[in-house]
Amino acid sequence: MISRDIEYNQELFNFLKKRNEKGDKKKWIENRIQLNPSQRISICTECNEFRKITRQCKICFCLMDVKTKMKNKFCPKGKW
Repeated sequence: MISRDIEYNQELFNFLKKRNEKGDKKKWIENRIQLNPSQRISICTECNEFRKITRQCKICFCLMDVKTKMKNKFCPKGKW
């Protein structure tokens, strides 16, 4: 469990670092906040990392019907 968290945090750090280097971080955050929960879940359902049976993300293992309703949460792949 701990190693998975470390891998996830490293992936997130690398993603944010790459976004910051491009200067797109502010735009990405603004776009992420503007999406409503139904838009977020529709993005999830089209993703290869989405488990349709449990409606979970294969990367973060979150229940996406709940996570997409939280404004302070985001996709581990950076899709929202």
